[in-house]
Amino acid sequence: VPIDADDAVSERGGVPAALAALRAVAARDGGVDEQALDLAHLGDVLEREHAAQRDTRHHKPLVSCVVAASARPQLTLASVERVLVQQTYKHVEVIVVDDGAACIAAKRWRQVASRAGLSPSHTDAINYQCVSDGDGGRRLSAAAKRDMAVRLARGDVVVLFEDDDLYAPERIAA
Repeated sequence: VPIDADDAVSERGGVPAALAALRAVAARDGGVDEQALDLAHLGDVLEREHAAQRDTRHHKPLVSCVVAASARPQLTLASVERVLVQQTYKHVEVIVVDDGAACIAAKRWRQVASRAGLSPSHTDAINYQCVSDGDGGRRLSAAAKRDMAVRLARGDVVVLFEDDDLYAPERIAA
């Protein structure tokens, strides 16, 4: 009795049903021939595809948290710490674009990362960009800073934060 793997996949319960049907044919025929080898190969392919689909459903997307900052280092540091420590969703990167006159030192970012429980090898979760237009006086608009941060984002989802905002711990998870 011929078997149509496409029918088994689409009409009889997906990949597990197709694999069961392939195994039944191989058991019934009792021997290994070219058709059985082709069926076994098809079964391996279907099994890998099914595993990949399962893995994709359980994948947690990376969320890029964009913070537009303006010469308020204490607020900016606290905002980033709130994202990294208080948010219930943890698969995040934080991108801060700051046009302030006094950029925040790398040592301060390492302290925030440490308080957030990030190991030294995971400090890339914070991407701090101190930008200047060159004349020292003109500031970037909040929109320009957000645009710059979004271009740097690696995440599947982008969430906008302000340096002085307080959010519920589930904001990113929602």
